Amino acid sequence: MLPISASNRQAPVVDAIRSASQRSGVPFDYMLRTAQRESSLDPAARAGTSTATGLFQFLEGTWLQVVKEQGPALGMQREADAIERRGDGRFVVADPARRREILDLRLDPQVASSVAAAFTTQNAQALQQSLGRAPSEGELYAAHFLGASGASRLIALAERTPDAAAASVFPDAAEANRRIFFRGGQSRTASEVLSSLAAGQGQGPVQLVAQEARDAAPPGPQGPIFHSLFAPESRGPVSQMVQAIWGRGGAPPVPDAPARQPFFPSANLAARVAFAGQPELVRPASASMIAAPAAGTAVSSAIPTPPERPARTQAAAQNRLMPFDLLAFARQRLGQR
Repeated sequence: MLPISASNRQAPVVDAIRSASQRSGVPFDYMLRTAQRESSLDPAARAGTSTATGLFQFLEGTWLQVVKEQGPALGMQREADAIERRGDGRFVVADPARRREILDLRLDPQVASSVAAAFTTQNAQALQQSLGRAPSEGELYAAHFLGASGASRLIALAERTPDAAAASVFPDAAEANRRIFFRGGQSRTASEVLSSLAAGQGQGPVQLVAQEARDAAPPGPQGPIFHSLFAPESRGPVSQMVQAIWGRGGAPPVPDAPARQPFFPSANLAARVAFAGQPELVRPASASMIAAPAAGTAVSSAIPTPPERPARTQAAAQNRLMPFDLLAFARQRLGQR
C-alpha cells in the first residue's frame, strides 16, 4: 500500500476510494495511484484542454456512457434512465439541467470512485479478452486514459511497430494531452507513449475479484482469532490430526487401538492407578472419553513413563531442610558412584 500523507481535506477522498475498492474488488493501490495521477486527489479538479473533471478526470462522454451502462448496478437507475444512446454511439441527456446534474456527480468523491471502479472492471474484462491475459496496471491505466479499445490498439501498435508515431493514430487524445504524445515538439512513438502511461504504475498483472466470487466465499471466522491456551471455555481441535488424537468430532475410532492414557502419567504405579479415580475436574478432557480403570487394577507397564526420581531427590522433597547435592544427583543419573 502506498504511504499516504493526506491532509484533513484528502482523508474523506481516500476513504471514498477505499470503499469503492472494497465493493468492486479493484485493487486499492491501483485506484489511489490513478486518482493521484489524474487529479492529485482533488475532487474538483478540471482539465484546461478538455472536459475532464473530478477525481478521476472523466470526460463528459465517457462519464455518460459508464453511468448509462453501469449506473443501475451502482444505485444510479434514475440517472441511467435519463441518458440515451444515439445511433452514432453518442450518449446524450435531453434535459440540459438534468444533464448538468449528472455531469456534476463527477465532483462527488463517493460517486466518482464507484464509477471509476466500475469503469476499471469493464476495461479489465475487455483487455483480458483482447490480450488473452490479465492486463498490467500500466495497460489498465492506458485503458482509463484512452478507453479499452484505444488501449488495445496502442498495445498492439507498440508490439508490432513500436516506432510508429502515436499522435497520428490518436489525434484527439494527442491534442488534449500534448505532454504525453509529444516531446520537444516531436511526436513520441507508440512504445514511448505506452511506457509513459505505464510509468508510476505497478508492474504485475491486475487481478480483480469478481463480485460473484466474493459473495460466494465462505464467511470468515467469527469471534476472536486468538484463543488463550488456558482458556476455560471449550475449544475445537486445530486440525484433523488433533481431532483424531482428542477423539472428538466424529473421528472414527481406530480398530483394536489401545486405550488412551491420561497425559503425563506418573512413573509411580500406585499414583497412576489412583489418578484414574480422580474427579473429572483434575483429569484431561480426553480422559472423559475413556472408561477409567477401577482402583487397584493393573496398569500396563508398556506405557512409556518418566523415570523414577532418585531416592536422594525424594528424600530432599520430603525434608526441605536437607540440602540438595546437584553433583551427586548428576552422578546417580549417569550410573556413577
